[in-house]
Amino acid sequence: MSSIDENLNDILNITPEVIEASEISTIEETQIAVPEDKDAEVDFDTGRENLYKMLEKGNDAIDGILALAKEGEHPRAYEVAGQLIKTVADVSKDLMAM
Repeated sequence: MSSIDENLNDILNITPEVIEASEISTIEETQIAVPEDKDAEVDFDTGRENLYKMLEKGNDAIDGILALAKEGEHPRAYEVAGQLIKTVADVSKDLMAM
């Protein structure tokens, strides 16, 4: 333990807790289970529907952030608007690729 940790422990009146290696849990790999009753066509339709919803919400958000940027004339608002426009364009490309 570093001297900074020891000083903080002394100041805060904390006793250091030692964790044994056997007490540390390991992260297990999980596999995504695809339900057998799901059809690829259903997945496609669901994904497509979600992309359309994202585009709609993204366009609404762009309108809002541009109005805010014009009102406040703050450079950060314009930066955020630019990032949002790029994100919506990327979603549009994903939809076209689908």
